[in-house]
Formats: sequence, structure tokens, C-alpha cells
Amino acid sequence: MGYEGGYEAIWRYARRWAKAQGSAMADAHVPLFFAPGEAYQFDWSHEIVLNNGVTVTVKVAHVRFCHSRMMFVRA
Repeated sequence: MGYEGGYEAIWRYARRWAKAQGSAMADAHVPLFFAPGEAYQFDWSHEIVLNNGVTVTVKVAHVRFCHSRMMFVRA
């Protein structure tokens, strides 16, 4: 059931393919430009911190502004 070849066969194929692509892969890069306030990236995390001798879990908001790449973090 499924592919019965080995990892090495896939690795060799991928290496030949990447070499044949040459600079075509570099042409795939599309630079991104953003006006101030146009876009941001957002994520949450849960961090374990020591607060007055007590271990607590805090939720942290992470925001990165795309124009300036400035990061803002709030727990």
C-alpha cells in the first residue's frame, strides 16, 4: 500500500530537480511592501512565569507591524 521506494530515492530525485530548477527558484520571491497601519501579524502564546514566588501561566499577545517590523507584546 502506498510508495514502497526508499528515502534515498526521493532525496536523489529532489536534489536533481532542485539543481535543474537553478535560478528559477530565486525568481519565485515576491517582495512585500506595506503602508503604515495596513497590516500586522498576530499570535497568542501561553508562558509560565514566576510572580511573587508563585508560578502562574499568562496569556501573551504578540503583534508585529508589517511596515516597520516593530513588535508589540502584551501579557
